[in-house]
Amino acid sequence: KALVRDSFQCIVTGSYDWQSVNQSHELEQEVCDSHSQICYSECAHILPANDIDAKHYDASFWTIIKCFDHQDLFEKLISDGIHALDNVMTFSYDIYMMFNTLKLWFEAIENTYMIQAAKSYYLDKCKANPITLTTQYPNLPLPNPTYLRIHAACCRVAYLSGIAEYMEETLDGLDNIEVLS
Repeated sequence: KALVRDSFQCIVTGSYDWQSVNQSHELEQEVCDSHSQICYSECAHILPANDIDAKHYDASFWTIIKCFDHQDLFEKLISDGIHALDNVMTFSYDIYMMFNTLKLWFEAIENTYMIQAAKSYYLDKCKANPITLTTQYPNLPLPNPTYLRIHAACCRVAYLSGIAEYMEETLDGLDNIEVLS
C-alpha cells in the first residue's frame, strides 16, 4: 500500500521502484518517457519496531524515545500495528539506510517538509527541498506528521550530542568481539 500511495517512487529521490517498473508496462513507459531513475526500494518505519536482534539501530532509536518519556508510543504502535500506513514511507535503499540510522530526517514547514541530514552530501540525490507529501489515493493515509517530528527530534539529539557516532562505533565494535570475550 505504501508503494501505491507513494506512486511507486522513493519520496526523497523520486526514483521508481525497479520491481514495480518491471511488472508494469505502464510504469515502464512512464520511466522511459520521463528519463527517471530506478532504484531498489524499501519500506521504512518512521517509528521502528523495537527488535534488537533484527535491527540494532531500532534499539538506539527507542533508547532516545525513552529519554523523552515517550515509551507509550511504542505500546500504541504495537497495539495499532507498527506497519500501519501512516508509520511507513517508501525510500530508495540508500535513503532507507540513512533514515533508519538517524542520519536523515524531515523538518516540517507548514504543509511541506525540508529534508535534513547529518552531512550535506547525504542530500545529493534528493529532490529539490522542500517537498510536499501527497497521494492520488485519499483513502491511503500519508505519513503521520507527529511521528516525523519525533523522528526528526531523535536525529537532531543523536547528532548534536554525538550519541549517534558513539553508538555506531560501539555497535561496530560489538561485531568484532568473539563470543567468549
